[in-house]
Amino acid sequence: MKRIISIAMLLAACTYNTPRIMTWAEYGKRQVSWPYIVRSGTLLYYGANHTYKPDDPQIAQIQKLWSEFHPDIALNEGGNPPV
Repeated sequence: MKRIISIAMLLAACTYNTPRIMTWAEYGKRQVSWPYIVRSGTLLYYGANHTYKPDDPQIAQIQKLWSEFHPDIALNEGGNPPV
């Protein structure tokens, strides 16, 4: 009986199709608004516009989301911000 279950599990795993990554041409046709925010379980992705203005509304939004989300780790595009 264990062999039948193992074979069935193997066949089920082989028939699963993983989603493919979009090409640049496909991505270019998508309408994306900024900031680009994705929430999924324990992930919060905030794709911000580049700004140099401290009064930019997205700065307040990032601070609000940060205080609500309480991340254990944060990654940024570049630089070395203070901890």
